[in-house]
Amino acid sequence: HSLAPVHGNVLFASTKFGGIFSLQSFARMYAHMHSIPQHKSSTLAKMFWGDFYYNSETRKFQRTPASPESRRSFVEFILEPFYKVIGFTISEEKKELEPFLKKLSIYLNKKFYKTDTRTLLKIVLERTFGEWNCLMDAIGTFVKDAKAGNQRQIQQFYMGERDDELPLQLAKGDSKGPLYLQIVKLYHTPNCLSFNAFGRVVSGTLRKGMHVKVH
Repeated sequence: HSLAPVHGNVLFASTKFGGIFSLQSFARMYAHMHSIPQHKSSTLAKMFWGDFYYNSETRKFQRTPASPESRRSFVEFILEPFYKVIGFTISEEKKELEPFLKKLSIYLNKKFYKTDTRTLLKIVLERTFGEWNCLMDAIGTFVKDAKAGNQRQIQQFYMGERDDELPLQLAKGDSKGPLYLQIVKLYHTPNCLSFNAFGRVVSGTLRKGMHVKVH
């Protein structure tokens, strides 16, 4: 699949506030709120991306806007509720926040409403969008197992001769095989004179103090 939220391989997340959601997790939340069978939530999720509009009169999604004021379903069903959660939370008047959260089946202890805005926002977003199941679903569906992933890595990034035995050994991902480390990011030191490398061990075993050859 290409990268697109509708496929479930693009998630929306904030590490600062501990919230994460996908189109699919939002669809499951709406299915729960409106007593829609959960197996239909995957169809609903597809309506949340692209040129789909909800017609409140027919109660159906359609490709064309029902009126000039119609908003795409992603805006109406995901962005605006998300903005409302933030808006009610950071507002000085918190009276609208509690009933709004109740509609989402989220109940907070009264003491949380008395905390500072930043702390309250983190708590609310964690409770509202902190379902990490969507991340686990994406990993289980789209992240290949180590063996299949190694074969793809070797095909894409190995720069040596392809007709010898080494690429085949590396693709096995054997911890006792030849060492092959794929560097995915370099972090410069504070003095900017050197780098610390972050990488994935594709084959072999990397130990502290080892000297390695960089290609």
